[in-house]
Amino acid sequence: MKRFVKVISLMMAALIALFSVSALAAFSVTTTASVNLRTGPGTEYATQGCVPSGVTLSVDETAKATNGKTWYHVNYSGKNGWICSSYTKDGGSAEKKVVTSGDANIRTGAGLDYKSVGVMPKGATAKYMNESKKDDRGVTWYRINYNGTTGWVSSKYAAIK
Repeated sequence: MKRFVKVISLMMAALIALFSVSALAAFSVTTTASVNLRTGPGTEYATQGCVPSGVTLSVDETAKATNGKTWYHVNYSGKNGWICSSYTKDGGSAEKKVVTSGDANIRTGAGLDYKSVGVMPKGATAKYMNESKKDDRGVTWYRINYNGTTGWVSSKYAAIK
């Protein structure tokens, strides 16, 4: 019975982690200590190697574990895996901007169902807030700050630069 409860608990943790994953445009981090490369975003996942201190890695996804820690999905030495953000610092990449290719509504959430709170005209530049999400149609939305307005713009009308 204890084994059954443990298996169910691990499955629930995996489901929670799965639904809390956020797709991001790539950014980089540098490890500040040796850190385990895990098969999933949490210490309950198997270790598949170790990334030494001082390595700069490109991050393509983030996830929040049930304990609130942030995990980064990276590729190290040909292996895809997850490292805990507690053992990293910003990789020194320049601040990213979002530039519009056409007039783009700024929405309160990542999707067409959310209210528009402004418009970024074609060619406008906004601060990228390091968060992207896909809507139910598969369209990526970027979280931005444009002239003091924080919201989401569609990748159909904007790109990260």
